[in-house]
Amino acid sequence: MNAGVEVIFHNPYLKIRRNNKDEAAKLAGPDWNVLNLLMKALSLPRIGLYDQELIKRDLIAMAKEARERGESLADIIGEDPKYFCDSLAESTGAATVGEKLLYWLELCVSNLWFWAIVLFLEYTQENGIMEIPVVFGSVYMALLFCISGIQIFVSSKYVFGRRMQRLVPAAAGFLGAALCCLPLYIFNDQQDLVWEIHAGIVFGVQLLLFLLTKLVFYIHMYHEAVKDGG
Repeated sequence: MNAGVEVIFHNPYLKIRRNNKDEAAKLAGPDWNVLNLLMKALSLPRIGLYDQELIKRDLIAMAKEARERGESLADIIGEDPKYFCDSLAESTGAATVGEKLLYWLELCVSNLWFWAIVLFLEYTQENGIMEIPVVFGSVYMALLFCISGIQIFVSSKYVFGRRMQRLVPAAAGFLGAALCCLPLYIFNDQQDLVWEIHAGIVFGVQLLLFLLTKLVFYIHMYHEAVKDGG
């Protein structure tokens, strides 16, 4: 019990993340914009989540010190923010495969709430039974898993790219959506196949998955923070 309380209520990762959020909100507008841009470029999979928060804390401190001298965070970073981020990423090291997959799974399960609510509103009968078309339900889930993957593994790579390069995540999302939707046409004659399941079971399983993935994620981040001396 004490271990569970420690992981949830005294987690160094959650503590530094909350503190960073509060301190970042106090920054001047231009400094906040620069910080947000840098953290997008330093997000997974380039740097682990705990290391991201440590870097963010240091950048916030740099921004405050710069303002006291009449400068901005952009002045400290220099004219080449991409080089600055690349240097930080190289010296810090990439996130582990396990952390990438765990974060992706946690994001997928969080996104599934939207999937569950849409299907509930669209396909729930008066008796509480959800009659979900098999093909449509499968495609919708595939879309959310695809979008979650793009959020993590593609977006951060093109933050400082040229205008056309910054469109790559959107293009990847469009391509992924198109591939996921293919079954709608391939199995068009099987649209009458449905899953019948009570809405309470759907939301109960969703809640269980959500709590379980959150707990595993928090346990992992707790150990990462402790390992780094947090």
